[in-house]
Amino acid sequence: MEYHKWKNEIVKKYQNDNEIQMKQFGIKKIEDCTELEKELIDNNIFGTNDKKILKTLFNDKINEIPIVIGYGGNSNLHLGHLILINEILFYLRKSNNLKIYFVNLEVNIDKKFTEKIINYISHYFQNVNYEIIDSNNIEALKLKKKISKLLNINTVNRIMGWNNEKIYSYEKTLDMLTTFSLGKILNKKNPPIIITDLNQKTYYALYKTIEKKLSIQTPCFVYHMLMPSLKSPSERMSINNFQSLIYLKDSEEEIIKKIKSGYTGLDNKEFTCSLLRVGDLVLSRSEMEQIINDCVCIPKNCKYCKENNIKQITKKLIINGSDLNKKFIY
Repeated sequence: MEYHKWKNEIVKKYQNDNEIQMKQFGIKKIEDCTELEKELIDNNIFGTNDKKILKTLFNDKINEIPIVIGYGGNSNLHLGHLILINEILFYLRKSNNLKIYFVNLEVNIDKKFTEKIINYISHYFQNVNYEIIDSNNIEALKLKKKISKLLNINTVNRIMGWNNEKIYSYEKTLDMLTTFSLGKILNKKNPPIIITDLNQKTYYALYKTIEKKLSIQTPCFVYHMLMPSLKSPSERMSINNFQSLIYLKDSEEEIIKKIKSGYTGLDNKEFTCSLLRVGDLVLSRSEMEQIINDCVCIPKNCKYCKENNIKQITKKLIINGSDLNKKFIY
């Protein structure tokens, strides 16, 4: 089985499983109709609000493309973050005209999380053009204040499904809406690409209620799949469940143990197996094709596959995480 065919089936299943939500929030499917769309699919991207903008932004004649990434920053890097990092690396390979904005407006944030991501990316691209927008950015705070005045509290409660939420949740909502609205203050000719996922769909719905009032170009929202849990293909990796994820700081023994006990599946296991999804983040295309074809064609069980591939995948994970482990204290 070709790599793209395998990845395309995974993306299609993700789209089908979330079809109602995608329609509800105006997310258009990425389909393999063009070479760009095939590349997007191979990099775990399943949807966008505007395909034309996305295509136009990768025209070499266009000046600097702003890439906006909102983050929490209170977690060590794990495989779920590799989805995001691999997407950033894809954009960097597609264009030399990128500037990446890392956004976290929480007060007194720990910037080490951002530094880890930048350090990881710099391993592949030495001169990354980026800026950190935090609670010290006056223009961003002014924008946040303006957004707070535009939002009717009843609208927030209705769209977010809240009854009596704490003030922290409202602040987080304002932070996310400010991140989505940064095209207002970046002063660029091109609308920014907002890297996001389906969990942020309600923030997008809120954003649409204030977009015209802010008089800004609609950003290009690009949605990537979430990394599935090691324990179930229907759940995502979560820091709330240690057994569901692999941290890049994990030891070789811990990684092997987690992959060994990971979900493999029964029928069509090549599309749900956690070993294959983990391998996809760190192995080459040819290495993945070999493992996929062995899974489909060789009449061996999952235990045989794990025994033959765990060390290869674990070695790559250790190598990818080594620079971070040396530079930062977890």
